[in-house]
Amino acid sequence: MINTSGRVLKALAAALALVMALSVLLLLPGCTQDKQGAAPTGQEAGYTFTDDMGNTVTVESCDAVVACMGSFANCWELAGGSL
Repeated sequence: MINTSGRVLKALAAALALVMALSVLLLLPGCTQDKQGAAPTGQEAGYTFTDDMGNTVTVESCDAVVACMGSFANCWELAGGSL
């Protein structure tokens, strides 16, 4: 009887090592800093969006924050915001 379990385990270990190495190579580019993004200028300091009617709205600053759900309020405060 030939003992092939050692060969099978070595092949599985090699395949697992290859998969892990490829995973690391695919995930590492996400750790780099964005070099194309520039600091916003005075003209870009607001938040611009398009509403449901198709109007473009620019909000310069928000004076108040409203959280409609308690869990959202908790997350907002944990992130450093105030209500």
